[in-house]
Amino acid sequence: MIDLMGLSQLFIAVICFGTTLVPVKKYSAGDGFFAQWIMSIAIMLFGFIVFAFQDFEYFNPHAMLGGVFWSLGNMMAIPIIKRLGLALGLFIWNATSCIFSWIPGTFGGFGIEARPASIMWLSVLGLVLIFTGGIMFTFVKNKPPSEKITYEVYKESEGHYKRINIQTKELTNFIENVEEQSSLDTNDESDTEAKSKSTKLIGLALALACGFFWGINLLPIIRIQDNHKEFPHAPKEGLPYVFSHFCGAFITSSIGFLVYAIIK
Repeated sequence: MIDLMGLSQLFIAVICFGTTLVPVKKYSAGDGFFAQWIMSIAIMLFGFIVFAFQDFEYFNPHAMLGGVFWSLGNMMAIPIIKRLGLALGLFIWNATSCIFSWIPGTFGGFGIEARPASIMWLSVLGLVLIFTGGIMFTFVKNKPPSEKITYEVYKESEGHYKRINIQTKELTNFIENVEEQSSLDTNDESDTEAKSKSTKLIGLALALACGFFWGINLLPIIRIQDNHKEFPHAPKEGLPYVFSHFCGAFITSSIGFLVYAIIK
């Protein structure tokens, strides 16, 4: 029964985390700093509701460190999507996150008890498949977002003019065709290709860093739960740490947005 409940919660978490950034992909989010700050506000409001539901009973400043890690990763999410695309970026940072959460979970360290899987070879096999898939996905090419434009023309028919709407092909393809026809300098193409590779490398580096931060964002909470002598009043349940964790995320996100606003 406990295993079934855990799998159900895991399935819900997969859906929620997997669709978190879908609205951001649909609309223009700029460089992402304002969007991630708005996300942190929504997270903070939800955390406050959970905190109120628990009668404002428990708050642990050490758990805020996990929120700091999560927020640092979240600041990179939108720049990653812009460079790699949602599917590729999501897979790479999730694969990295699995690796960096599997290592301390299996071997322990830093005040965290080891929790190896009951079937170790199956756990290692899963990790190898994730790692292999992550490497293979780095060779996937991201297709730039496209949109269709509609313009009106007038067509003569039997002595009368009638208005018709014509949709162009994808805007990105249209622009590329115009550039190819008007450009005679082959160096422009090589420069564009070099910029594309550079953009992808930056996206990959950010995705790896994002996966690292998201992979360790719950370790401070687990450390608190595993060290009863250091934290004698710390609850074993995970829900009491939600508000503390979200506070750390909101504060870090706000500081990041403030620094960005000053520099920008």
